Amino acid sequence: MEVAPRVRVHTRPLGRGIRVGPIPPPGLFLILAIALALASPGVRGAAAQAENPIVFERLDVDVSLSDSGSAGFRVAGVLRNDGEVPVVPGYVILRLAPRGGGNLSVEGLEGRDPTRGAELEVVAMREGDTLIIRCSMWQPLRPGESERFEIRFEVGGVSTRGVLFEESRLTLGPLSSEVEGGRLLITPPEGEVITYADPPPEGDGWPLSGLGPGRTLDVRVETSRLPLPRLPVPGYAALWGSAAAAVAAAGIATILRSRTGRGGPSRGVG
Repeated sequence: MEVAPRVRVHTRPLGRGIRVGPIPPPGLFLILAIALALASPGVRGAAAQAENPIVFERLDVDVSLSDSGSAGFRVAGVLRNDGEVPVVPGYVILRLAPRGGGNLSVEGLEGRDPTRGAELEVVAMREGDTLIIRCSMWQPLRPGESERFEIRFEVGGVSTRGVLFEESRLTLGPLSSEVEGGRLLITPPEGEVITYADPPPEGDGWPLSGLGPGRTLDVRVETSRLPLPRLPVPGYAALWGSAAAAVAAAGIATILRSRTGRGGPSRGVG
Protein backbone atom coordinates (compact mmCIF):
# COMPACT_ATOMS: atom_id res chain seq x y z
CA MET A 1 0.00 0.00 0.00
CA GLU A 2 1.35 3.37 -1.02
CA VAL A 3 1.62 6.03 1.65
CA ALA A 4 1.05 9.64 0.62
CA PRO A 5 4.07 11.88 1.22
CA ARG A 6 3.90 14.09 4.20
CA VAL A 7 3.50 17.78 3.61
CA ARG A 8 5.11 20.11 6.08
CA VAL A 9 3.05 23.09 7.05
CA HIS A 10 4.94 26.01 8.53
CA THR A 11 2.83 28.24 10.72
CA ARG A 12 4.25 31.67 11.49
CA PRO A 13 2.54 34.60 13.18
CA LEU A 14 1.28 37.23 10.69
CA GLY A 15 3.59 40.20 10.51
CA ARG A 16 6.65 38.31 11.78
CA GLY A 17 7.47 35.83 9.03
CA ILE A 18 5.12 36.75 6.20
CA ARG A 19 5.60 39.88 4.12
CA VAL A 20 2.38 41.65 3.27
CA GLY A 21 3.91 44.70 1.53
CA PRO A 22 4.73 48.16 2.90
CA ILE A 23 2.25 49.54 5.39
CA PRO A 24 0.97 53.01 4.36
CA PRO A 25 1.90 55.83 6.69
CA PRO A 26 -0.82 56.93 9.14
CA GLY A 27 -1.21 60.24 7.30
CA LEU A 28 -2.38 58.46 4.16
CA PHE A 29 -5.32 56.95 6.02
CA LEU A 30 -6.29 60.45 7.17
CA ILE A 31 -6.11 61.79 3.59
CA LEU A 32 -8.25 58.90 2.33
CA ALA A 33 -10.77 59.46 5.09
CA ILE A 34 -11.03 63.17 4.24
CA ALA A 35 -11.37 62.37 0.53
CA LEU A 36 -14.21 59.94 1.21
CA ALA A 37 -15.89 62.43 3.50
CA LEU A 38 -15.68 65.21 0.89
CA ALA A 39 -17.32 62.89 -1.63
CA SER A 40 -20.48 63.14 0.45
CA PRO A 41 -22.84 65.86 -0.95
CA GLY A 42 -23.68 67.08 2.52
CA VAL A 43 -20.05 67.82 3.32
CA ARG A 44 -19.02 69.40 0.03
CA GLY A 45 -20.93 72.61 0.78
CA ALA A 46 -19.25 73.03 4.16
CA ALA A 47 -15.88 72.23 2.64
CA ALA A 48 -16.39 74.79 -0.11
CA GLN A 49 -17.28 77.38 2.50
CA ALA A 50 -14.14 76.55 4.46
CA GLU A 51 -11.90 76.75 1.39
CA ASN A 52 -11.43 80.50 1.81
CA PRO A 53 -11.46 81.58 5.46
CA ILE A 54 -10.37 85.12 4.44
CA VAL A 55 -13.14 87.75 4.56
CA PHE A 56 -13.27 91.46 3.88
CA GLU A 57 -13.95 92.84 7.33
CA ARG A 58 -14.23 96.21 5.61
CA LEU A 59 -14.07 97.30 1.96
CA ASP A 60 -14.45 100.92 0.84
CA VAL A 61 -14.26 101.91 -2.83
CA ASP A 62 -14.02 105.62 -3.65
CA VAL A 63 -14.48 106.66 -7.28
CA SER A 64 -13.70 110.24 -8.31
CA LEU A 65 -15.05 111.08 -11.77
CA SER A 66 -13.36 113.69 -13.96
CA ASP A 67 -14.69 115.73 -16.86
CA SER A 68 -12.19 114.01 -19.16
CA GLY A 69 -14.03 110.70 -18.91
CA SER A 70 -11.54 109.05 -16.55
CA ALA A 71 -11.94 108.13 -12.90
CA GLY A 72 -9.61 107.80 -9.94
CA PHE A 73 -10.10 104.72 -7.74
CA ARG A 74 -9.11 104.29 -4.12
CA VAL A 75 -9.77 100.87 -2.59
CA ALA A 76 -9.20 100.52 1.15
CA GLY A 77 -9.90 97.23 2.87
CA VAL A 78 -9.32 95.11 5.92
CA LEU A 79 -8.78 91.36 5.53
CA ARG A 80 -9.47 88.97 8.40
CA ASN A 81 -8.70 85.29 8.87
CA ASP A 82 -11.80 83.50 10.15
CA GLY A 83 -10.13 80.10 9.97
CA GLU A 84 -8.60 77.99 12.71
CA VAL A 85 -5.06 77.92 11.32
CA PRO A 86 -2.72 80.61 9.95
CA VAL A 87 -3.48 81.51 6.34
CA VAL A 88 -1.58 83.46 3.67
CA PRO A 89 -4.10 85.64 1.77
CA GLY A 90 -2.07 85.40 -1.45
CA TYR A 91 -3.90 87.26 -4.22
CA VAL A 92 -6.70 89.69 -3.42
CA ILE A 93 -8.85 89.95 -6.55
CA LEU A 94 -11.07 92.93 -7.42
CA ARG A 95 -13.12 92.93 -10.62
CA LEU A 96 -14.33 96.20 -12.14
CA ALA A 97 -16.31 96.65 -15.34
CA PRO A 98 -16.58 100.37 -16.22
CA ARG A 99 -18.86 100.74 -19.24
CA GLY A 100 -18.24 104.22 -20.59
CA GLY A 101 -17.85 103.30 -24.22
CA GLY A 102 -14.21 104.42 -24.36
CA ASN A 103 -10.92 102.55 -24.51
CA LEU A 104 -10.21 101.36 -20.99
CA SER A 105 -6.71 102.11 -19.72
CA VAL A 106 -5.16 101.81 -16.27
CA GLU A 107 -2.47 104.11 -14.93
CA GLY A 108 -0.83 104.92 -11.61
CA LEU A 109 -1.22 101.51 -9.98
CA GLU A 110 0.08 101.42 -6.43
CA GLY A 111 -0.57 99.31 -3.37
CA ARG A 112 0.32 99.89 0.26
CA ASP A 113 0.08 98.17 3.61
CA PRO A 114 -0.74 101.04 6.01
CA THR A 115 -0.06 98.90 9.08
CA ARG A 116 3.52 98.00 8.18
CA GLY A 117 4.19 100.91 5.84
CA ALA A 118 5.21 98.47 3.10
CA GLU A 119 4.45 98.54 -0.59
CA LEU A 120 2.23 95.85 -2.12
CA GLU A 121 2.53 94.46 -5.63
CA VAL A 122 -0.53 95.35 -7.71
CA VAL A 123 -1.15 94.10 -11.25
CA ALA A 124 -3.94 95.08 -13.64
CA MET A 125 -5.24 92.58 -16.19
CA ARG A 126 -8.02 92.81 -18.74
CA GLU A 127 -10.58 90.12 -19.46
CA GLY A 128 -12.94 91.37 -22.15
CA ASP A 129 -14.57 94.52 -20.76
CA THR A 130 -13.59 93.62 -17.19
CA LEU A 131 -10.56 94.96 -15.36
CA ILE A 132 -9.01 92.55 -12.87
CA ILE A 133 -6.94 94.21 -10.16
CA ARG A 134 -4.71 91.69 -8.37
CA CYS A 135 -2.98 92.65 -5.14
CA SER A 136 -0.35 90.33 -3.65
CA MET A 137 -0.43 89.85 0.13
CA TRP A 138 1.94 87.18 1.44
CA GLN A 139 2.02 88.06 5.13
CA PRO A 140 0.48 85.12 7.09
CA LEU A 141 -2.58 85.93 9.17
CA ARG A 142 -3.14 84.06 12.40
CA PRO A 143 -6.69 83.02 13.31
CA GLY A 144 -8.72 86.16 14.00
CA GLU A 145 -5.92 88.47 12.82
CA SER A 146 -6.63 91.35 10.42
CA GLU A 147 -4.51 93.23 7.91
CA ARG A 148 -5.21 96.49 6.08
CA PHE A 149 -4.43 97.31 2.47
CA GLU A 150 -4.90 100.27 0.14
CA ILE A 151 -4.88 100.34 -3.67
CA ARG A 152 -4.96 103.41 -5.93
CA PHE A 153 -5.23 103.61 -9.71
CA GLU A 154 -6.83 105.62 -12.50
CA VAL A 155 -9.02 104.22 -15.27
CA GLY A 156 -9.65 106.00 -18.55
CA GLY A 157 -12.77 105.65 -20.68
CA VAL A 158 -15.17 105.31 -17.76
CA SER A 159 -17.73 107.99 -18.69
CA THR A 160 -19.73 108.94 -21.77
CA ARG A 161 -20.20 112.70 -22.12
CA GLY A 162 -23.13 114.30 -23.89
CA VAL A 163 -24.05 117.93 -24.39
CA LEU A 164 -25.47 118.51 -20.93
CA PHE A 165 -25.03 115.21 -19.09
CA GLU A 166 -22.28 112.67 -18.44
CA GLU A 167 -23.12 109.02 -17.79
CA SER A 168 -20.95 106.51 -15.96
CA ARG A 169 -21.66 102.84 -15.39
CA LEU A 170 -19.72 100.54 -13.12
CA THR A 171 -19.98 96.88 -12.18
CA LEU A 172 -18.07 95.93 -9.02
CA GLY A 173 -17.40 92.24 -8.39
CA PRO A 174 -17.22 89.33 -8.15
CA LEU A 175 -14.56 89.54 -5.44
CA SER A 176 -12.20 86.96 -4.02
CA SER A 177 -13.85 87.00 -0.56
CA GLU A 178 -17.11 87.87 1.14
CA VAL A 179 -17.60 91.47 2.31
CA GLU A 180 -18.94 92.10 5.80
CA GLY A 181 -19.14 95.89 5.64
CA GLY A 182 -18.21 98.77 3.40
CA ARG A 183 -19.53 101.15 0.79
CA LEU A 184 -19.04 102.49 -2.72
CA LEU A 185 -18.74 106.27 -2.96
CA ILE A 186 -18.89 108.09 -6.32
CA THR A 187 -17.86 111.76 -6.47
CA PRO A 188 -18.91 113.78 -9.56
CA PRO A 189 -16.45 115.96 -11.48
CA GLU A 190 -15.67 119.35 -9.99
CA GLY A 191 -18.53 121.79 -10.55
CA GLU A 192 -21.05 119.04 -11.34
CA VAL A 193 -23.81 117.28 -9.41
CA ILE A 194 -25.28 113.80 -9.58
CA THR A 195 -28.67 114.17 -11.27
CA TYR A 196 -29.61 110.50 -11.45
CA ALA A 197 -28.46 107.23 -9.89
CA ASP A 198 -29.66 103.66 -10.34
CA PRO A 199 -29.95 102.09 -7.86
CA PRO A 200 -30.36 105.09 -5.56
CA PRO A 201 -27.58 105.38 -2.96
CA GLU A 202 -28.22 104.81 0.73
CA GLY A 203 -26.97 107.98 2.35
CA ASP A 204 -23.78 109.07 0.63
CA GLY A 205 -23.01 105.75 -1.08
CA TRP A 206 -23.93 102.19 -1.95
CA PRO A 207 -23.45 99.44 0.67
CA LEU A 208 -21.11 96.58 -0.25
CA SER A 209 -22.18 94.18 2.51
CA GLY A 210 -22.78 90.72 1.10
CA LEU A 211 -20.70 91.28 -2.02
CA GLY A 212 -18.39 88.37 -2.75
CA PRO A 213 -17.42 85.60 -5.17
CA GLY A 214 -20.97 85.13 -6.47
CA ARG A 215 -22.41 88.65 -6.35
CA THR A 216 -21.91 91.93 -8.19
CA LEU A 217 -23.08 95.52 -7.80
CA ASP A 218 -24.18 97.44 -10.91
CA VAL A 219 -24.37 101.23 -10.57
CA ARG A 220 -25.38 103.84 -13.15
CA VAL A 221 -24.72 107.51 -12.41
CA GLU A 222 -25.51 110.63 -14.41
CA THR A 223 -23.86 113.99 -13.68
CA SER A 224 -24.36 117.49 -15.05
CA ARG A 225 -23.28 121.10 -14.60
CA LEU A 226 -26.94 122.09 -14.51
CA PRO A 227 -28.04 122.82 -10.92
CA LEU A 228 -30.70 120.11 -10.97
CA PRO A 229 -31.95 118.10 -8.00
CA ARG A 230 -31.71 114.30 -7.92
CA LEU A 231 -34.22 113.13 -10.54
CA PRO A 232 -36.27 109.91 -10.61
CA VAL A 233 -35.36 109.43 -14.31
CA PRO A 234 -32.21 110.21 -16.32
CA GLY A 235 -31.74 113.94 -16.78
CA TYR A 236 -31.51 113.83 -20.56
CA ALA A 237 -34.83 111.95 -20.69
CA ALA A 238 -36.46 114.46 -18.33
CA LEU A 239 -35.02 117.44 -20.22
CA TRP A 240 -35.91 116.30 -23.71
CA GLY A 241 -39.24 114.97 -22.47
CA SER A 242 -40.05 118.38 -20.99
CA ALA A 243 -38.95 120.09 -24.20
CA ALA A 244 -41.11 117.77 -26.27
CA ALA A 245 -44.05 118.37 -23.94
CA ALA A 246 -43.56 122.14 -24.20
CA VAL A 247 -43.44 121.99 -28.00
CA ALA A 248 -46.54 119.80 -28.05
CA ALA A 249 -48.36 122.16 -25.68
CA ALA A 250 -47.42 125.17 -27.83
CA GLY A 251 -48.63 123.37 -30.93
CA ILE A 252 -51.93 122.47 -29.32
CA ALA A 253 -52.42 126.04 -28.11
CA THR A 254 -51.76 127.38 -31.62
CA ILE A 255 -54.28 124.97 -33.14
CA LEU A 256 -56.93 125.90 -30.59
CA ARG A 257 -56.40 129.62 -31.19
CA SER A 258 -56.67 129.21 -34.94
CA ARG A 259 -59.89 127.25 -34.60
CA THR A 260 -61.33 129.80 -32.21
CA GLY A 261 -60.50 132.61 -34.65
CA ARG A 262 -62.21 130.92 -37.60
CA GLY A 263 -65.23 129.66 -35.76
CA GLY A 264 -66.15 132.75 -33.68
CA PRO A 265 -69.74 133.49 -32.62
CA SER A 266 -71.98 134.24 -35.67
CA ARG A 267 -74.21 137.31 -35.79
CA GLY A 268 -77.79 137.06 -37.03
CA VAL A 269 -79.16 139.35 -39.87
CA GLY A 270 -82.23 141.42 -38.90
